[in-house]
Amino acid sequence: MEILNVVLQILTLFALLYFVLTKSYFSEKGRNIATKEDIGKITDKIEKVKQAYNNESELLKANLNLLSDFQNERNKESKKAILNFYDEYNNWLINSLNVPLSKYSDDNFTFLRQRCAFIEECYIKVNIHHERLRLFIDNAKLFDVINELKIMTIEYSNSVNLFVINTAEQIEQRTIVQKYAKPTDNLKDLTDPYRREEMKLFTEHNEKIIEFYKKQRPLFNKFTTIVKETLNNLNQETIK
Repeated sequence: MEILNVVLQILTLFALLYFVLTKSYFSEKGRNIATKEDIGKITDKIEKVKQAYNNESELLKANLNLLSDFQNERNKESKKAILNFYDEYNNWLINSLNVPLSKYSDDNFTFLRQRCAFIEECYIKVNIHHERLRLFIDNAKLFDVINELKIMTIEYSNSVNLFVINTAEQIEQRTIVQKYAKPTDNLKDLTDPYRREEMKLFTEHNEKIIEFYKKQRPLFNKFTTIVKETLNNLNQETIK
């Protein structure tokens, strides 16, 4: 009986050990299976996040490219506006300064009035390009110098206009006197007053050219420096 009890106790002990070990095995296996399933889910989530990131990244690149193209195109138009204004101002300036006296004669005094009209056309173009420049450039220092230059050149251009009108009138009057002079008239005495007035006008005009140039040149040099700086800044802002 005692032996049977001992055997039963041993069997019970083995049964308990088997149960404990089996439970531990299946519990560990269950955790392993759960871990694999969790890893699979996490992997799926990571892949989805990566795909979403890639999609957002491509969209961001596309938007940046559009922004880059827009900025580059704007910089291109800005530089074009600066250079166009620079050219038109110089055209206005040169034609205002260049009044070729050799072309003024008794036979072509209408050239003077044509010259005056042409200078006015140059001024109109300067104003058009000035307003276009304002659409693209925000630089107070540049526009302050431009305004000073324009005022100074307008004043000078008005003096050119007055010179042209007065000179044309003198030539016209002298031409009329010559045309209707009598054979007995002393033509030199009749025309000399007009010639003297013409010479006076030419002398005064030449003095104004020199005076204007002395005042305008330093300001124009300042303008040129600012233009170069602005163009350089635009080149640096251009997105590769």
